[in-house]
Amino acid sequence: PVTKTKTKPAPAPAPAAAAVQEVVVPKPAPVPEAAPAVEEVAVPPVEVDTGSPLWRMAHGREVLLQGFHWESHNHRWYDIMLEKVPEISACGFTGVWFPPPSDSIAPQGYLPRDLYKLDTSYGSMDQLKRVVSAMEEHGLHAMADIVINHRCATSRGSGGKWNRWEGTRMDWDERAICSDNPDFGGQGSHKRGDDFTAAPNIDHSQDFVRSDLKEWLKWLRSEVGFKSLRFDFTKGYAGEHVGAYIAACQPEFAVGEFWDTMQYGGGGGVGS
Repeated sequence: PVTKTKTKPAPAPAPAAAAVQEVVVPKPAPVPEAAPAVEEVAVPPVEVDTGSPLWRMAHGREVLLQGFHWESHNHRWYDIMLEKVPEISACGFTGVWFPPPSDSIAPQGYLPRDLYKLDTSYGSMDQLKRVVSAMEEHGLHAMADIVINHRCATSRGSGGKWNRWEGTRMDWDERAICSDNPDFGGQGSHKRGDDFTAAPNIDHSQDFVRSDLKEWLKWLRSEVGFKSLRFDFTKGYAGEHVGAYIAACQPEFAVGEFWDTMQYGGGGGVGS
């Protein structure tokens, strides 16, 4: 006989658990502490004596612009400077360094000849005066570049050498040239500074030389309107003369160009 076995049905699978959504509860933002009360203190304005010498430098307000470069003489430079005056003032500059103003063998102005002749490669004397005047109207002071360590002659003198300045307001001769300048037949005193070999070195110990230069500097101040001075190659003559020239013409301020002479070794380093 066949025995039948009853098979129990498989239990139904348990229902899947319902998905639980995780809820992130943001932390409360920290409450900033109250800032301490600040007591306002009235600061009185700084009193500035604009009539004192170097007042802008004393108060950190002097910003000088070099108003030319080595190739400026190739352009109508005084006209360009005139156009730029409002912009220069708006940028915060307080003064502008001008190129040497006088007649020169070199177009850049650093081999001067007739110091009173101000028609140069940069422009005419009238153009120069207009620029200087415009700068004063915009609160800028014009700085003249004073090249008086040396001066190129206008004519030949003793020994057939270039050592006289005939036909100029500073009608000097061999006595105005230092005796250390054999190439130019100088008959003045020994030089008290470094030699500049390209031109006759001026003997500032001569009374007539100092007198003429003082009058010229005062003329630059009164006739042209320069307020400040930059003395070129001051290592070429005694500093006491620079002081005397400054005292004579009373510029707003003055600076001098002075650098140490360096010798370079074979490796390009600076040696003694």
